[in-house]
Amino acid sequence: MKNITNSLTHNKIKGNMKSKEVYTKYEKTRIIATRALQIAQGAPVLVDVPKGLMDPVKIAELEWEKSVIPIDIKDKEDK
Repeated sequence: MKNITNSLTHNKIKGNMKSKEVYTKYEKTRIIATRALQIAQGAPVLVDVPKGLMDPVKIAELEWEKSVIPIDIKDKEDK
């Protein structure tokens, strides 16, 4: 479980990500899938994409790694 938590941890200061430090694997999947759909529909890409990379999911994963995805997850307590 520790590896999953570490891979889903984001620094509050880095990028435009929400201030939440740890996302569940379900939240991470939802964020990447939503961002990939946006990219597939023509949204601007927020990172430098390596030449030849056309897969929106891979591009969304790159954005996740750089913590620049501008998508927010609201917890039930935030309502």
